[in-house]
Amino acid sequence: ASADDSSASVALFSAGNGSIPQSWEAMTFPKIKEHTHYKAVRETENGPWIVEASSQAGAAGLMHRTQIDIVRTPVLRWRWKVEGVLLKGDARTKEGDDYPARVYLIFDPDLDELTFFQRAGLRVARGLYGDVPGRAISYLWASQLEQGAVVDSPYAGSFAKLVAVKSGDADAGAWHVETRDVAADYRRLFGSEPAPLVGVAIMTDSDDTKEAVRAWYGDIRFLSRDELSRDELSGEDALDAN
Repeated sequence: ASADDSSASVALFSAGNGSIPQSWEAMTFPKIKEHTHYKAVRETENGPWIVEASSQAGAAGLMHRTQIDIVRTPVLRWRWKVEGVLLKGDARTKEGDDYPARVYLIFDPDLDELTFFQRAGLRVARGLYGDVPGRAISYLWASQLEQGAVVDSPYAGSFAKLVAVKSGDADAGAWHVETRDVAADYRRLFGSEPAPLVGVAIMTDSDDTKEAVRAWYGDIRFLSRDELSRDELSGEDALDAN
């Protein structure tokens, strides 16, 4: 996608017509043998196509590589639903680093932005865990972490910030529309202007907790602040949530 694309910046699941759009590629991990299963399903009998994710002690994601100008289109909007949360899920520990659903943004900062110790830490993290992003924000449906809380990734450290957009199972079983100002979040979380966004991923996993979990994802879009205002005036949130 180019910076000129706005409200359709991310490949839309509803356009898949029975399959996950080809621009979404599997994101797997060498040491994890069991993978999360993703498939296109209809939300209702004649409703839009969405993605269903199911994990039985597994992990894998779907990633869409992109080049979105989040200064121009900073507002991320998506829909999701979970069946329930993970009893042992805890974003603060490696043993509990599983989530029924998350939307993951991958950034590619200029390494000059990082301190010497951050650059050294990134090299170590990549040596241990593979392709650790230069910076990432993961919007979580958390199991235990309090809604609104932010913690560093147990695996990637301060390079990946985990934000609990939803928490617990009180809202499970129903669709929810989420809206985040990514540019503002980036500045708050990393203390600098946003780096180029190079990937958007979804991920449902339970490899650490060894539990079973299921979630559903609707379309993911980036909007300008003006477009967000128009959407809200048109009542799109109410329509999307049904």
